[in-house]
Amino acid sequence: PPLTLGARRPSNTPESRARLSRRGRAEARISDPLDAPSGGKQASAMLIRQLPLAFAIFASACGGSSEGGPAKTRLQDATLCATHNSYSGGTRGSIVAQLDGGIRFVELDAYWDADYFAVGHDGPGDMVELGGDNPASTELNAWVETLATWTKAHPRHAVITVGLDAKGDFEDAQVEELESIFRNAFGNALVEPEELGGEMPFVEDLNGRVIAVLSGNLSLRKRYKNDERLFFVEYQNGDPDDLKSLFWATSAFDFASVADWPAAGAVIRLWGVNDDFVLEPTHVTYAATDTPFVDWYKDYCESSDAFR
Repeated sequence: PPLTLGARRPSNTPESRARLSRRGRAEARISDPLDAPSGGKQASAMLIRQLPLAFAIFASACGGSSEGGPAKTRLQDATLCATHNSYSGGTRGSIVAQLDGGIRFVELDAYWDADYFAVGHDGPGDMVELGGDNPASTELNAWVETLATWTKAHPRHAVITVGLDAKGDFEDAQVEELESIFRNAFGNALVEPEELGGEMPFVEDLNGRVIAVLSGNLSLRKRYKNDERLFFVEYQNGDPDDLKSLFWATSAFDFASVADWPAAGAVIRLWGVNDDFVLEPTHVTYAATDTPFVDWYKDYCESSDAFR
């Protein structure tokens, strides 16, 4: 049977009714305009899809959602299931199986390998599972294109975040190539820092969209941070304070340090989450695991009402 995270088991508790109500509203909002009759309704739906995300954020901040409905969920308050070293296969399955199963944060480690970017853990190609539903090549471009192909085939998906772990202080020309790989693959589906203007987005307004987050090499992240660039820069525990932005992260081994992070309004990622006790002290948006299809993690995604 297909691997699936967070299958719903409805109950008649107030909490479950609230979750089901919210999910119903979300599904209503993401109906595909291609399903509408041709003519005015279809044109209107297409126009609505092209409205700037900033308008939806502004309308919600002024009271309720941009559609006049109940309040939505800010990204830092949401749960989106996540994997660590998503390219390594094994207990994770292929990157396509992860997306099919409800994973909405994937991590790609990138090296500059002579004249192209390659995926790998301790070096280009290291711990990379090729073939099957994964690309046959270690080239980063092939992995990003695989993600883009999936998103285009599933336009109603909850926002997908791609964490790019930079394994080096890339030169400016290499950074431009990195941005081109993502822009060419995802196009207008990308949510860029300039679009948000520093505001935390609502998950329901990001259906079908992709966020790219730059992690890894500290020198590169310091040099790169600029709201006019493509990637959001991730703050990692112990970094200089001027790197603090919308996205914060640390290892699961350092989970105690995140206790105060939600108060800062940050979107929190823990990587290497392979035991459920790590998730008890505080809320995190991305609990990135190496074992997404074990029972405890599937139960975590379900009980957290993870967006899919």
